[in-house]
Amino acid sequence: MAIGAGVSFFILGWIGFDSSLPQQTDHTITMIRILFLAIPIAGLAFSMISLTRFPLTHEKMMEIRTALEARRGKV
Repeated sequence: MAIGAGVSFFILGWIGFDSSLPQQTDHTITMIRILFLAIPIAGLAFSMISLTRFPLTHEKMMEIRTALEARRGKV
């Protein structure tokens, strides 16, 4: 959690967030909105790429299921 907070504060400083201002600049607000989209999209893209490269076919799933059932019985 501390790493996430540290990264968040770094990014806020990088985009120009100033907590002493009563209202943030238009640039800062725009960058915050962009980051609210960009970070989840990047995470989703990384997840999708990882999943497409994961070698799990239907045959492999059935092989794993058979091995598990042999070990612990059918559930």
